[in-house]
Amino acid sequence: MTEHRKVIIITGAASGIGAATARRFVEGGWFVGLLDVNLSGAEALARELGEDRAIALHVDIAKRQSWDSAVAAFGEVSEGRLDLLFNNAGIVSTGRFEDMPHSQIERIVAVNLGGTMHGILACLPLLKSTKGARIINNTSVTACYGSPGAAVYGATKAALRNLSEALAIEFAYHGIQVSYIMPGFVRTAMFDDQEGEQRALLRSSLKSFGIAFRSPDRIAEVVWKAAHRRRLRWIVGRQTVLLAFIALYLPGLCRRRLRRITDSFWRELGE
Repeated sequence: MTEHRKVIIITGAASGIGAATARRFVEGGWFVGLLDVNLSGAEALARELGEDRAIALHVDIAKRQSWDSAVAAFGEVSEGRLDLLFNNAGIVSTGRFEDMPHSQIERIVAVNLGGTMHGILACLPLLKSTKGARIINNTSVTACYGSPGAAVYGATKAALRNLSEALAIEFAYHGIQVSYIMPGFVRTAMFDDQEGEQRALLRSSLKSFGIAFRSPDRIAEVVWKAAHRRRLRWIVGRQTVLLAFIALYLPGLCRRRLRRITDSFWRELGE
């Protein structure tokens, strides 16, 4: 089915950034593995893209056995090749850290961080056997600095950034390039599913730094560029670049601004 085309695995492929990226790579002539816990959604996208261009596979990225089954099935179709693994899937839950149920915290860490690690390990044999293979991890603007109301989510994204930088060095031995993207917030169902109050806090925090929402198509184009160039870090948007600079060189300014916004927001909620 792959007909010697390049092949990519995308997690969280049924919607949002994952679906937009799948469309972009199919447009570029790639064969796409659409991995998602929402199998019906992935199958619908596969039908849209064409059976000769994509395959939908179920995966719960937090479970290593689920990864192993999906990768084995994909390897049969791709003839043991994998040019690119795009670790995109993730979940977000906002709110005060002290108010979050422990089970919710564990799930975010298991999916966002553990799921990416499981995926890399499961796909590593295919990546090693493919010349010029790559891994791209989707982090977030929250990896720049701790984000009030999204402490756990941001912590997992910061960890993915660190993981990516370490593996970029380790996997160079295998000829595998590792990159990561740092987008601002993207208008997807994952964000819209958050409760109104917490969504408003994130919006206020972003607005204070001039960070606008990006479309999934914009992020997909960045992933496409990252797949064809040798760069470790891809920060999406000038405002996100500015925030990364402030967080690194002026952390006190970043902290004071976020604290003012957060304190004001919590006071308004308490009134």
